[in-house]
Amino acid sequence: MAYYFREYNPELAEQLDLEEGSGVYAVEKPFVSMGDDCPALIRYPDGREERVILRELLHYEEQMRLYKKLNAKE
Repeated sequence: MAYYFREYNPELAEQLDLEEGSGVYAVEKPFVSMGDDCPALIRYPDGREERVILRELLHYEEQMRLYKKLNAKE
């Protein structure tokens, strides 16, 4: 999961370790896609937790704009 965060949240990517219990977890329902607007919980190795919206955390809109630009027919 950490590779999803390397570009926009490298500090977070370095800290995520599911074996140690840190990671990004769905709060109300399972994630359906990267663009899901559901709440998520970041759990850090030191026990801190932060609530976020998944699509904002992953910079989904920026990723989609880049994807469309790279795949646009010229």
